[in-house]
Amino acid sequence: MPVVTVLYYVMTAFLALLCLRNFLKERNLQNAAMYAIVMMPLLLRLFRIK
Repeated sequence: MPVVTVLYYVMTAFLALLCLRNFLKERNLQNAAMYAIVMMPLLLRLFRIK
């Protein structure tokens, strides 16, 4: 795997973890839903699902 690809997946995983942490801490349901929606494309990229 090229270095750029590895860095892309590391960056995507880091952003997904940040969203997950905020999702778990969030008390407001609308904000939690927003974090879940933002997390979905990141997780799909990590699992290489189109």
